[in-house]
Amino acid sequence: MIKGTYHIGFGVSDDVKSIGFYQKHLNFGKVRVSIEDISEGNFGDFVGAGSKYRWSMLTHNVSHVDFEPVQLLSRKPIRIVRQWGDVGFNDVCFKVTGLQRLYDQLQEEHVKIICSPQKMSVGSGKWEKQFFFFKDPDGMIIKLEEDVKNATTQPEVLGYDYISIGVSDFEQSVNFYRLLGYNRLLWDSKGHLDWMDEACGQRIEGRTAMIGSEFDDHLLQLIQIPGANNSLHKRTWGDIGWLEFCLRVHDLDSTCSYLRGKNVKILVEPTLATPKLDYAFIAYIADPDGNYVELSYHKQR
Repeated sequence: MIKGTYHIGFGVSDDVKSIGFYQKHLNFGKVRVSIEDISEGNFGDFVGAGSKYRWSMLTHNVSHVDFEPVQLLSRKPIRIVRQWGDVGFNDVCFKVTGLQRLYDQLQEEHVKIICSPQKMSVGSGKWEKQFFFFKDPDGMIIKLEEDVKNATTQPEVLGYDYISIGVSDFEQSVNFYRLLGYNRLLWDSKGHLDWMDEACGQRIEGRTAMIGSEFDDHLLQLIQIPGANNSLHKRTWGDIGWLEFCLRVHDLDSTCSYLRGKNVKILVEPTLATPKLDYAFIAYIADPDGNYVELSYHKQR
């Protein structure tokens, strides 16, 4: 059903500035495509008919997962201040080497750093990482993470690893993502998440787990923090922040049919992604909290 992770979509206030930031600091290369669109049809019903926006596809120099900055042009996008652990997409993590060197470089460039390099060990020592958080030009949280056992001094951003998702009902979310093929539990940690205390500026209690899929090595981190804020209802597609992650599928119609049979609501029925690309088809679903997942199919040309 699912072929693999395709891209991460995020709303920005200035796409030129954001693209330059991701190219400079996160090892992204050329812009593969950049298109101005006006929403119509099924997608127009989803984001607002007649909404004008520009989306680009930014290719990473190492990883095969693209990033898609989206800038609304027909209205000023909403910016909502979020904290780590809030319900919704929290941060995007990149695999790196030479973590300390990268930290020093970002400091020298006066990038907004959230915390100094931290260490975490979960899963009975099977998952030992060092990491730090920083913010992009719009305040979205980015995590750089290095495997402690394979740490080096050579700095390089190797590409997208996983997205962290704050959830309100852990088991319900696990069951939803299992429908999409995320059926491997790498680790599950409850109680004091001590490695997040400095980043959040307070003691963090909750539950977090890392789940993997059957189709590629990219992961999802689920997080449940008691009393976490949920502001997803205040924003729509295209507003500033992490918008979606997109999965490639073998057959869009049959995938949507399968998900309907599992009582998953199809927010956008299969449709052309844009009239300007007659081979690219998409559909949209949402997890139990309303986080968007795009499904993508490219017809052979």
